[in-house]
Amino acid sequence: MPYSAGQLAVLEHELAQVFDDLRTLRARLIGETEQTLVSPRGREFLRHGVGRRLATLERCLENVFRLFPPNHQLPLAREDLEDVKINTQAHVMNVIGVLDNWAHVFVAESGANMRAMSIDLFKAETRAVLPAGLVAYLTTDAISNWHRTYAKDYRDSLAHRIPLYIPPSEMTAAEAARYQQLDQQILDCLVRGHIEDVDRLEDEKARIGRPSFKFIHALGEARPHLLHPQLVSDVMTMVELSERCRAELQG
Repeated sequence: MPYSAGQLAVLEHELAQVFDDLRTLRARLIGETEQTLVSPRGREFLRHGVGRRLATLERCLENVFRLFPPNHQLPLAREDLEDVKINTQAHVMNVIGVLDNWAHVFVAESGANMRAMSIDLFKAETRAVLPAGLVAYLTTDAISNWHRTYAKDYRDSLAHRIPLYIPPSEMTAAEAARYQQLDQQILDCLVRGHIEDVDRLEDEKARIGRPSFKFIHALGEARPHLLHPQLVSDVMTMVELSERCRAELQG
């Protein structure tokens, strides 16, 4: 288990806090910020873009922590692992989606006639219509590095190259050898018709190794990230960025 007791306690606290922050933010976006917008398109991207995506991010966090608790000690069942991957992929796509939706809000409010491919908080054409305070925030080392080296890279790979992947388990060399041996024994049982032994061997296989708490896209192209802290950190970043955007829009 890669998380210490202290790290688990921090994760639990941050998860509870980010859920509270998300719900407060979504209420403020609809109850306060939307009322200050002058363009119908800006209001649409705020309510049905940013708002929906924040709700999806909340649900993805709930699902990942439910299906794959950070104190889990055995490899996940294949079906659960697939569901965790699906939720992780949805998370990454919607993180970038929140960024793009905020870009659309500001462009719509500015009245600029801009090509869709140019509407991006991290592109010069959009930066030209953003408030100076928001540009300063987006160009801090923390945000620009997070976007360049992780968020955009992982989203682009997911959308266009290799989808995000969570290894089914981590094993020592001896465990890997036993795992392969069990695979062969299961095959032999199936060939010989000894079906009654297959479940016992599959149960032993399922107890070998430890879960992998890391996710990555293409091996050799990306740095793996710890799943639970990264997802929580991403949503915290979306809350912080959204509060900055709210403040700029409301003056």
